[in-house]
Amino acid sequence: MLDDDSPSSPAEPAPPLTTVSVHAGAYLAHDLASAMPLVCTSVRQSVPGETLWERTALALQRVQPARPYPKCDALTVLVRDNGRLTARFDVNVTWRGAVATLVVCDVPRIKHAPIPVADDDDVVTVARKVFAAGLPQ
Repeated sequence: MLDDDSPSSPAEPAPPLTTVSVHAGAYLAHDLASAMPLVCTSVRQSVPGETLWERTALALQRVQPARPYPKCDALTVLVRDNGRLTARFDVNVTWRGAVATLVVCDVPRIKHAPIPVADDDDVVTVARKVFAAGLPQ
C-alpha cells in the first residue's frame, strides 16, 4: 500500500497566529480609536495546547514598538487569533492592584483577583504582571 492510498485522516488545525494589542485607556465601544490609543502590539505563533492566557502572556514579552510606554489607571488588551478577535481584557488599576476582567462576545466572563503593581508601572508592565500571575507554576 502506498502512502497516497492510506485512508485520509482529518488534519489537526494549525495553532493560531496570536496578535496581542495593548491600548491605554478603558474600552468604549462607541469611541474605540480616541478613547484607547494603541500602545504596542505583538504577533506570535502559538504552540499546540497553550491556553488563551498563556498565549497572551508569552506574546506580551515581545512587543513593538519599544519603550517608553504611558502610565494610566485603565488599559485594554485585545487578543486576536488568526485575525479574529478572541477576547478582550479590561484592566483597571486601583490602590488594591491591577484587576483584569476577561470579556468574550461582549459578556464579562472572569474577573481576576488584584495583582500587585507599582505606582510607576507603565501599561505594558502592568499587562505583563497581570498575565504572568495567571500562568501555571
